[in-house]
Amino acid sequence: MILYRFLAFVILVLGVVYLKYKEVELLSNKDYSKLEKNPEIYISSIGYNKKLGNIVGIQTFMVPADYSNEERFFKKLETYILEAQRNGFLSDKSIVVFPEHIGTPLVLLEEEKSLYYQNSLEDVIKILTKNYFFLNYQKSKESFTIQKLFIYKSKKMKDVYVRTFSQLSKFYNITILAGSIFLPNPKLNGSEIFIEGEELKNVSFIFSYGKLLPIFVEKYRLSNFEDFTRNAQASNFTVYQIPNLNTSFLILLSNDSLYNQNYESNAEIVISPSAVYEKQKILWQDPAISDNPKSNRSLFTEEDKNLSQVELWQKFGLAGKFSYLTSKIYLQVFLRGEFFGNKFIGNSSMGYRYLKIETTPSNYLASILNIYL
Repeated sequence: MILYRFLAFVILVLGVVYLKYKEVELLSNKDYSKLEKNPEIYISSIGYNKKLGNIVGIQTFMVPADYSNEERFFKKLETYILEAQRNGFLSDKSIVVFPEHIGTPLVLLEEEKSLYYQNSLEDVIKILTKNYFFLNYQKSKESFTIQKLFIYKSKKMKDVYVRTFSQLSKFYNITILAGSIFLPNPKLNGSEIFIEGEELKNVSFIFSYGKLLPIFVEKYRLSNFEDFTRNAQASNFTVYQIPNLNTSFLILLSNDSLYNQNYESNAEIVISPSAVYEKQKILWQDPAISDNPKSNRSLFTEEDKNLSQVELWQKFGLAGKFSYLTSKIYLQVFLRGEFFGNKFIGNSSMGYRYLKIETTPSNYLASILNIYL
């Protein structure tokens, strides 16, 4: 056992040296211009500016090449913030919400050029398995896994995530609910995120005027494509207070917004950064899911079997539940994109009680939804 650990350590060190010094052709700016996609952005706003603040939901459309380096990731997100600014949506009382998993594909940072051209996840895994062969020997005899890659690249991912959202929130003088990212057992200590161990979690953080707030949102109900991560230990969702805004927030990541028990708080505003993989499996007949949070039985009907994944989310997600809630405002914003032949789907929506509910039209891949408090 001691000999195996020693050999594993040696192979790991050699692997790191190999990655550092081997010549890898990275994605050039010319290549990136061919791969990036900038669909038309749908713009909508509810209410009027009473100088009390506002929430801006960003439905981003992302592709793997957007994560090829830190600068491209930053500029892609800044594109949406600039569009919000041009429409007069930004002030020092604005909260900008990015979707769930906006940071997770940072695991693709600085990979070889050919990876970003792949059309199947299987081919991507083959490339990563070849490039990170040394992870096969790290602490276990198991073969290469995506989980190991996330852990290996977690520090770089975290640093880029933190720098990007810190800089954006500082430069534009706003607060950002920064979507989510897979990180190993993250913990907040003051204004820093510390990571350790091998338990990946789906977590989201909030940045305000360049600083990380002591607010830590963790996902409880994991989807089937997150099965190699660890869920939150409890489903007791905290109601948050955000500086400069005299209101209470409930933040639910994606699947957590489907389950009725998560709406027991009396938060004035419910926000759900979400990401729905087109092949995601959800037991819609579960009695814990319905469009009426006060129901303790399934309201799934025979007609519902004919609904698409997007339509089911519209019915049983926040848009469908809102009329039964005591909350004044809701926003559910989805990640859209195409990753190696797979799509993320969903239509972002927002609502203001007794005023209006607005949903991004299905023919738009990107949107900015603004709602005044």
